[in-house]
Amino acid sequence: MEKFSYSIRAEITPATAKSGDMVTLKAYLNDIAGQIKNVYATVPQYGIWEVLYPSGNNTYTINYTIPWEAPPGRYEVSVYAVSSDGLRGPSTTVTLTLQ
Repeated sequence: MEKFSYSIRAEITPATAKSGDMVTLKAYLNDIAGQIKNVYATVPQYGIWEVLYPSGNNTYTINYTIPWEAPPGRYEVSVYAVSSDGLRGPSTTVTLTLQ
């Protein structure tokens, strides 16, 4: 089994939005040891699991439209990668505030 590790940083823009708005989530991975299969963004308590898409230079991106039924509040979005062997790497969290 291969070694799998990396450092990860993520950002969401805009960090404050309303239902129906589109936000962009970017994850930046560095010091990668192993093969990245997918990068995920999750908000498990709301059943949200999205795959980010490669956008060059170890950067992964998704544009996401906030569901109309999403209630106002602070949402913790966890971002992490999974290796081609199915190993989950470290995660980071970004906060999205819905007005």
